[in-house]
Amino acid sequence: MLLLSAATAPAQQQAPRNPKLAAYIDSLYKADQQTATLGDSAAAAYQRAIHTNFPHVKAILEQYGFPGYDLVGKEASEHYWLLVQHSDFEVAFQKKALPLMHQQVMRNNATGKFYAYLADRIEVNEGRKQRYGTQIVMTANGYQPKPLADTTQVAQLRKSIGLNTLAEYLNESNEVFNMLNKGHSQIINGRLVRDSTGQ
Repeated sequence: MLLLSAATAPAQQQAPRNPKLAAYIDSLYKADQQTATLGDSAAAAYQRAIHTNFPHVKAILEQYGFPGYDLVGKEASEHYWLLVQHSDFEVAFQKKALPLMHQQVMRNNATGKFYAYLADRIEVNEGRKQRYGTQIVMTANGYQPKPLADTTQVAQLRKSIGLNTLAEYLNESNEVFNMLNKGHSQIINGRLVRDSTGQ
């Protein structure tokens, strides 16, 4: 079980050792997000963007390992995690990044809850059950977690890595869904309905 210290890492507070790398990661992140926010009609453009980014994302890992707060700053480190998270077409790369990220998390030099997202993503991508419940799917009853390896341990696992409760996470996800789909499909009283009138 991964347990994290509550102490704030000094590395979070210091200027990154490699600001040029931080800026480079941020530019890749912006390219990723520009197409990710355009909706389903931009799915092809999004796929092109993440595939174009991938050789650069991979090269960073090969040269620097997982870039932690001390190297690129907290924001760029988290941006790099998202780029890895979106590399679902290359699970072997995600698996290579995971233990390197774990090393940084154990040094309080990377974000623990995002480690959980990547760990679960890999499990789901390889057809296994997830540990932390970060990977969710829309159902007739709103968002629900994809299958869990151990429902009795998920609360403690989430707490140990800095995640909120599974119930809180699902509620937040449903609220975001409603905000983005106002006037269309909504989740009302735990059920997916066609529009905000409840019809």
